Amino acid sequence: MTSATDIIYVVHGSHAHSWWRRIANGGYPWWRRWSLFCSAVRQAFGRECEIREFRWSGKNSDVARLKAGDDLARAIERDSPQRPVHLIGHSHGGNVALVAVNRLSRRGVESVVLLANPNIALLDSRGQPPHWLYWGHAPECVAHIWNLYSPEDFVQGRLVEWFHGVSDRGRKIVLARQRYPGMNQNFSASA
Repeated sequence: MTSATDIIYVVHGSHAHSWWRRIANGGYPWWRRWSLFCSAVRQAFGRECEIREFRWSGKNSDVARLKAGDDLARAIERDSPQRPVHLIGHSHGGNVALVAVNRLSRRGVESVVLLANPNIALLDSRGQPPHWLYWGHAPECVAHIWNLYSPEDFVQGRLVEWFHGVSDRGRKIVLARQRYPGMNQNFSASA
């Protein structure tokens, strides 16, 4: 393996370490580097790559996601200084990946794939543009971001508005959308 080999970090979502997730995945989680999912990613990538699993607490809290994003950014800077980097994040693992992209000081990531990522914004009652959590400057820093979702995904769309893990939101409404419309998009909470 040469030093120019691309690295793909796979980031699991919330509660990935729970006993019921292990049962559902036949004892071997999908995000582990030798899973069927990661084998398919290797094959689809089309050139040599190294897959690394990024483990975080999986706690459903804003604080846990921000800490994990910081940890992922440090891991990328430490372990991949001259190698092309790609991130795949499922559910809140996508938000962890977005935080990492915004924390990287030396360079951006080449691509990010978000799988069923809950895009969370805070709205206030004064009609201000929403404050999108986690996205930051990621669209300007990364050449390719794919946000893949199912319009039928109730967990990603509505359930996350009730169980979002954002504790310090002041008097703002938490809004979740399957698509990230951009930083300056205005819309109501009922949209």
